[in-house]
Amino acid sequence: MRDAEHLPLPYLLIDGQYQILSGSAVAHELFGTAATLLDLLDPDSRTKCQRLIHPHAPARQVELHLRTRQPMPALFDVYQTWVPQPDDNYHGHLLLVATDDRLQAVTRQMHVIRQALHNAQPADFHPPAVDPAADAATRRDLSALSLHLSTVRDLLHVVQPALVESGRDLYVQLCNEELRAAEQLLKQLLR
Repeated sequence: MRDAEHLPLPYLLIDGQYQILSGSAVAHELFGTAATLLDLLDPDSRTKCQRLIHPHAPARQVELHLRTRQPMPALFDVYQTWVPQPDDNYHGHLLLVATDDRLQAVTRQMHVIRQALHNAQPADFHPPAVDPAADAATRRDLSALSLHLSTVRDLLHVVQPALVESGRDLYVQLCNEELRAAEQLLKQLLR
């Protein structure tokens, strides 16, 4: 696509090995410079990409978390079309559309919580109770975390009908499970 750099949305042209051949100026602004599509992906999305982004993919649209110039990965709907080339290779035309801002807010909060849980102790570890007299600052921080979790749960309930309607109710279930795990860990710490 000769005028791809002028497209008003993030667009990437890739080959069958995920090498980025060209892209729109908007994509370059949003993602910076990367050699391959895999370089732009959040680690959790790489396997999904390799399963679902290829010339013979069953789906035209795939949701992936991509690393932008922002500190948190962002959720994008990636639309793909593949065109055969004379050298028996394929070129993939990818249009990347950011998802709804409300869902982005929940995704960012879930990423923060997932990172905190990932860095937490193993499941069989039972932390000692926090001594309220000795560590008031820690208790305030944990209470603040409890409010953040409550906010994430409220945001999830706001976007839940749209997610269920679009067939993404599995995301709601996964978010609720992660929230429950974070809340249980927090309760253990506040004991």
